[in-house]
Amino acid sequence: MERPGRRALDAIIARAVPPPERADARRFEPVPTDAAVLARRRAALDDLFDPQQAAAHAEALGLAPDAWFDRFRDVRLAGPDPDWARTFRAVFERLADGGPPFAEVRRWARAEVEAAWPADFPRGSDALEGPLDYLAERLGGALRPTLRVERGLGARSTWTERFRRSPALAYVVGQVTADWIADCARIVRRAAADRPLLARTFFAGEDPGALVRIEAGLGDPHAGGRSVAILRFERGGVVYKPKDLRIAAVVGAVTRRLDGAGLAATNLLARDGYAWEQAYETQPIADPQGGDAFFGALGGWLALLQALGGADFWFDNLLACGATPRFIDFETAVQPPPERERAARPLTGAAGALVRTSPLTAGILPMPMPLREGEDPTDVGCLARPGVHRSPLPDVEGGGLSSWREDRFAPRDAAGRPLDAADHFDAFEAGYLRVARALTTPALRTHVVAALRQAPDAPVRIIRIDTWTCYRAIRQSCLPRCLSDGVWREIALHAVLPHGRDMVGAIREAAVRDMRRLDVPLFLTRLDSRDLLGVEGERLPDFFGQDAISGVENALRTLAGLPEDERIAWLRSGFGLRAANPPRRRSAHGRAPPAGAADLLAWADEIASSIVRRAATDEQGAPTWLGVHCDVFTGMRVVGPLGFDVLSGRAGLAQALTELAEALDRPDLVELARETLAGAARDYVEYAEASLRAGAGHVVGGGGLVATLARDPALRPLAVELFRFAASRDVWMRSGADFVSGLAGWRTAAAALGEPAPARHGPERRYAPAVRPRLARWLDPERGAPLCSDRRAAAQRRLEYDRHGSWFAAEWIDDRHNLSGIDGLPALAVRFVRLAGGRSQSERAASP
Repeated sequence: MERPGRRALDAIIARAVPPPERADARRFEPVPTDAAVLARRRAALDDLFDPQQAAAHAEALGLAPDAWFDRFRDVRLAGPDPDWARTFRAVFERLADGGPPFAEVRRWARAEVEAAWPADFPRGSDALEGPLDYLAERLGGALRPTLRVERGLGARSTWTERFRRSPALAYVVGQVTADWIADCARIVRRAAADRPLLARTFFAGEDPGALVRIEAGLGDPHAGGRSVAILRFERGGVVYKPKDLRIAAVVGAVTRRLDGAGLAATNLLARDGYAWEQAYETQPIADPQGGDAFFGALGGWLALLQALGGADFWFDNLLACGATPRFIDFETAVQPPPERERAARPLTGAAGALVRTSPLTAGILPMPMPLREGEDPTDVGCLARPGVHRSPLPDVEGGGLSSWREDRFAPRDAAGRPLDAADHFDAFEAGYLRVARALTTPALRTHVVAALRQAPDAPVRIIRIDTWTCYRAIRQSCLPRCLSDGVWREIALHAVLPHGRDMVGAIREAAVRDMRRLDVPLFLTRLDSRDLLGVEGERLPDFFGQDAISGVENALRTLAGLPEDERIAWLRSGFGLRAANPPRRRSAHGRAPPAGAADLLAWADEIASSIVRRAATDEQGAPTWLGVHCDVFTGMRVVGPLGFDVLSGRAGLAQALTELAEALDRPDLVELARETLAGAARDYVEYAEASLRAGAGHVVGGGGLVATLARDPALRPLAVELFRFAASRDVWMRSGADFVSGLAGWRTAAAALGEPAPARHGPERRYAPAVRPRLARWLDPERGAPLCSDRRAAAQRRLEYDRHGSWFAAEWIDDRHNLSGIDGLPALAVRFVRLAGGRSQSERAASP
């Protein structure tokens, strides 16, 4: 191919350089920037940052706003190449327009690593083939969008034309390759230096032999392309992890005190900033009791991680090694309590505190991950069924969603059949309670805190941006329209990051830098620190309300005082989120006689009183409840503070309380319903404004909420206010057509208020199959079957309750979290009073 001269490559590099590097006066100097180009860049940044946000970001970097924007002007190369540019030049010289494009690049990259190879470290001829394949995969992923566009246009570009048209691609190629060379050299140097320690720790003192191959890229890339790898020696393999894993040693010290719980710590050799671990292989369960042993130990892990505040222990971090569940990554085993939640609806007040100390957040229990509207979520928790799992990340060809097959986490019998967690739930619950009870003892609580204090500066990972969002952003930034120069690619990466004090200044720049080099951003804190840290020393001081060690102390104290039935309820409700669970209990035997009116009213009153007792508060003191909340468009079901709608939220619950108040002569329920609706209205406005600012695809639940508010004269002014707020924001343009969450609810609200009905709305939205049955009575009222068809069915419900302690004995969700106004406890109580026909005036007068 025609090779451009040095000056032409200099021009490509100058256009590729990202804005922060343009400020490096040793290497680059400013040149006049076309006024129209500069105006477009300024307009794009103004769309991302309002003036206050831009000023806060610049101030956190120690710059004036204009000085920060100056980084987005054009420059020319005026000094030595940055490392990535030197590597790009070397790669560019070896790219071929015909034949395998990376063949010469592979040979050169191999030679670069071999030049750093310790002379006394024997290796096989194929040792680097795996890492070279990983390099080609990363470069190919960055190039794929450009090549796809070229194919679509019928064009055949040379590499020179490609980089002239998309110079930011030069940065990606140079930086990724430079990172790869540095990381490979680092791995082999560390392996050679630690060879005696590896022999003693993993090979019973015998020399492991020559390095046969390296299996690279076994985890997300962080901190300059560093990722987990397995080094296969002649005598076996060891896992290399490029991170400080003293936290795993701390967890191991705790598990050794939990003798008999089945918690197996990993065999670990922690070094300075990196670690070696034993390479475990999955195995089937040999004996019939192995399934109970596996799930019992997994329940024990859940209790321990709940106390430590652990998160991200989803199935990707679990191996089923016979009857032993082995977690292979402990970087998030301890977490400081969040100062605040970043969700649009933050978990605040007493309700939020209960959710954060629950076992739901560890990742072992069902962990539904939303995909997109109209599709059911996928479960990535450790109790999921093995098989094909989908992700919210579009596949590489731009159609559908990507998917992968995962089954290493699932225990199997000797015939290879996966075991169903539902068949072993009793063992899971027993294992959970065994460790939970042990952690309530003062001696073990003291030991846990003492183990953490042995390594106060040990780092733990903090996930501020989920991995799927990062990969989506990285792919977006590699589209040809984002590669025209380093400025536009930088703007594209800034566009995916939220604003707020956790994403400002050096921390924000660190996240963009990492994604720019195709890495997943890595944030850390220390066990005894409240600071948020980046991988290159970036620091956001006092980000957390308390350090991780203090958080564990408080969590242990809180959990020790939590009633056991409350802990069991969280465990069972969490498991109840698992898709396609079999029935929990068999129906009670016998045929009950029809319930009398007095019994029905007494049962309704009993349920109403239990709902009152279970009310929690948000940070403003308004009533809320912790229950199963349902998103009708994504199919997501989560246990947490109830939402706003009449399907599973506070509007439906308040409607039920109001009807119960009349039938049971309980004015306290009227007052509770009013307080609930007023708090929900305030919460809805905050949620809607945050969602609309973030560009949310829909804002649901408001129509039903306003219609419910309008029924009460005392709340009618609030209903008018909320309706007009929605009208001013065109909220119904982001809704479906039903009453529960969409346009029908807004039209009902308008009719109740005498307001003009919405004349137009957004396109019809699909409902996920998982929630369509729950919507049936609103979408098709003729098919909506009541919870109890008659008084005999009501008596049968009571028989179930007396036998199992649950009104919904066949369901896994605990009654205290089953609070839907359509098919939960409130709806059941309403059904009871309707079957009873209500109380007569004489009955009310005679009641105490």
